[in-house]
Amino acid sequence: MWQLPILVTLVVVLAALAAVPHREIDWKGTVIPLAQKYYDLKDTTNDEPLRGKIVVVTGCTSGIGLSMTKALSKLGATVVGIGRSSTKLNQLKEEVSTVQPFVADFTDLASVAKAADEILSQYDHIDILINNAGMHDGLNNWKGNRVSAQGHDMVFTVNYLSHFLLTEKLSAAMHNNATQRPTIVQVASSFHYSVDGSDLLAQGTDNIPVAAKKGGNSGLGGLLRSSRSYSNSKLAQILHARALRRRHPLWSKSSKARIVSVCPGIVGTNIGGRTFKKAMDLGFPVEGWGIATPLMAMFMDGDKGDYLTSASVFGLAFLSDYFHHPMFYFTGVRDAIVWMFLFIVGAFQRVTARVASQRSSVESYDETLEDSLYQWSLHAVQEFL
Repeated sequence: MWQLPILVTLVVVLAALAAVPHREIDWKGTVIPLAQKYYDLKDTTNDEPLRGKIVVVTGCTSGIGLSMTKALSKLGATVVGIGRSSTKLNQLKEEVSTVQPFVADFTDLASVAKAADEILSQYDHIDILINNAGMHDGLNNWKGNRVSAQGHDMVFTVNYLSHFLLTEKLSAAMHNNATQRPTIVQVASSFHYSVDGSDLLAQGTDNIPVAAKKGGNSGLGGLLRSSRSYSNSKLAQILHARALRRRHPLWSKSSKARIVSVCPGIVGTNIGGRTFKKAMDLGFPVEGWGIATPLMAMFMDGDKGDYLTSASVFGLAFLSDYFHHPMFYFTGVRDAIVWMFLFIVGAFQRVTARVASQRSSVESYDETLEDSLYQWSLHAVQEFL
């Protein structure tokens, strides 16, 4: 019977949040002026500052990716939309004529490489890459038996490794003479605060990160497997963004390049399952403010930081500062604390949302971890480059 009070409390909280008027994006006063400034446009009457820009969006047929695709098209961009369902892509093309659809299964690196080659055969430059496609096993696969076509943990592959490959394939096109401000947006998550990075170190006799293996995490195993696999992949995305700025032969030498990781906050998408989406839609619909962080992050100057969130009442970085000892990760203490704080932050997000810079976890600044993961990832995707 203990579940009943929790369920009632959750329903009451969601109802209260739903009563707060849904915030809409300020196109005229914020988004359009930011885009005009970013691309140094002199015509301030131009409501389509991305006209002529090529933007690649992964996971474009649902959730944040779908809303981002529509928003970017509204700003004048040609959106190269990548999705796994040709049927959904065709439906999107009918709805948004400026979308150019490409099919890719992010559980298979060969499929991602094929889509990247097809894109490069049609476009000689790319301006913006939004690495958005993602999955979470939820309670559907708590044992962690699912693996990619190449034998890696499926969640880790979809959320991180396939995007690593796509970024490597498209980087040259993002640094030719036609591209003024090459920009990458990594749609990460504040759940990255719950893991300590140990699963991302290439180690053992096979020199493979635990996060890349079937199961995708160490510590309390199956009980927290799904959550940790997702969190590891999101920390990997943030580390990848910083590795590009430090190590990549093109990104590290570009003074105008913009690489930013974002947490869009709590948003009603299918990533946690349809039941979760229906519940979250009451207080956190993806339309409007649900895409504000990745949308505005593209045009905010580098001095605003490289990790942005939509719930800026307080940051969560202190969790990794004070719970950095491996014991907190192994026992699940860190997971529990992050889950608790994210629900609190979510409530504030609904009431006082604004895009702002935050400090990501202490582990996300670890250059040894960053280098180890980057080197392993390059090796893992080498045959598909």
